[in-house]
Amino acid sequence: MSDSQRRFANLTHDDVQAVTAQAQQTIAAMNATANQGATTDAS
Repeated sequence: MSDSQRRFANLTHDDVQAVTAQAQQTIAAMNATANQGATTDAS
């Protein structure tokens, strides 16, 4: 594997990690909002 290919593989892996973390944060925020809404509706 050439240096450029290795750098690209590492960059791609980092990008996947970053996107995954962002998605998890977004989902967590949506779940928190949904939970707040459910709590508000119940009271």
